[in-house]
Amino acid sequence: MLNKCRLIFLQALYLINRKFIISFLKIFSPDLEKSIVVGDLILFWIMKTPFKYFFKFHIPKNISTKVFNLNFPSPVIAASFKDHSSSLHFWQLIGVGAVTYKTLLKEPSKGNLRPRVVEVRIDGKKHLINSLGLPNKGIDHFINTKVIENIIYQNRPIGISIGGNSDEEYLQSLKTIEQFIENKNYRNIFYEINVSCPNTVHGKTLNDNCERLINLLSSFQLITSRPIFVKVAPDTSNDFFLKLGNFLNMQNNLGINIGNTKSQSVENLNLSSSIFRHESGGLSGPVLYNSTLESVKFLSSRFNFPIIATGGASDYDSVKNLLENGASLVGMAAQLVFNPFEIAKINRDLSNEV
Repeated sequence: MLNKCRLIFLQALYLINRKFIISFLKIFSPDLEKSIVVGDLILFWIMKTPFKYFFKFHIPKNISTKVFNLNFPSPVIAASFKDHSSSLHFWQLIGVGAVTYKTLLKEPSKGNLRPRVVEVRIDGKKHLINSLGLPNKGIDHFINTKVIENIIYQNRPIGISIGGNSDEEYLQSLKTIEQFIENKNYRNIFYEINVSCPNTVHGKTLNDNCERLINLLSSFQLITSRPIFVKVAPDTSNDFFLKLGNFLNMQNNLGINIGNTKSQSVENLNLSSSIFRHESGGLSGPVLYNSTLESVKFLSSRFNFPIIATGGASDYDSVKNLLENGASLVGMAAQLVFNPFEIAKINRDLSNEV
């Protein structure tokens, strides 16, 4: 009862503070990203104090799942969209079974011009659309700042997402990170190969060329034996799924992540250039759920490799349905922004069903 009251209090506090920060900063600028920066800064200081343990929620032991050689205490994991270590650790405390570090590129990148993130409502539900363009600090920063050491928590798996503008960049990035992981003897690591980012110029090339992707995955397996998940777009065709699935099904360390944000024209969302600078972006939120579910059903009925269902899951019912239809894990992104404390509720309800 005490945990339930604490959960309700923290959820209300989070929602009130989020709304206040966004509304206050909107007075000075329509750029939602400024609210994200302020929120990250607040969380950074909170996570340096003992108060952080007030956010900690126990994960019931009966909902754990094993995928490849990794043990996930909860099947609900944080999808790859954040590189702020305080946020990643915050979600671990609340109860995600794993976190995935934001897609890394070989070299630092500022991403697209701002404003490039906006919150929209579709069918009365909150969604996000972004055209970030994969801003990141690069692999050298990731290695030299010892990010993984800051998010190692109770032996939970950690995912590292890798992107690239060419096959050679993908391979070189994986080699560099794998060597670092090996030298540090880090365990419980899996990789995500992002071939489907819809808000970059070259992000979908591998998602449009299955033969090239398969050749690249074969090269990856010569570099590492760790689990690798291929992150594909939510609108990937069944023909592509079949070609890729036949290959993945013959491997012992490859799986698939469905999916990514969905490319969406801002014209259809009636967004002005003052709040969103670009003509299109990647949409995330509940509207992606049905597509994700159908893709999970299609693949799980034909193949046996692990599936991460990322796209549209926001509550217990959607998570349960994806798991029952063949997903091994369920990735969350938008919900972690809007209401991360939903994770603790989902874990509790999953436990009651087992």
